[in-house]
Amino acid sequence: MISLTEGSRETLSFALALAKEYGAEVVLLHVLKLDMPEEELGMPRERMLTLLRRDAEMELHQLVQLAGPQVPVRIVISEGNPINAIAQTAKSLASDLVVT
Repeated sequence: MISLTEGSRETLSFALALAKEYGAEVVLLHVLKLDMPEEELGMPRERMLTLLRRDAEMELHQLVQLAGPQVPVRIVISEGNPINAIAQTAKSLASDLVVT
């Protein structure tokens, strides 16, 4: 999971080094968690999710530039509880390792 914070680059660098060593793919997972009522958001929930997803995709694509062509990277953006989303995504992709 990539939290899109300063520590994300270090986490990604570590994951990329492991993936390169073992010939693996890196999956960048970002979870959108919206638990505010629509009134507090000031716009419809779907519109907010669309904007947040777009912004997250742009930032993740910038992080992918660190990978270079040696490591395949996939971007996944989901919505909900981060712990559940990480577990569900790892299971569905049959992931061998989760780096957070």
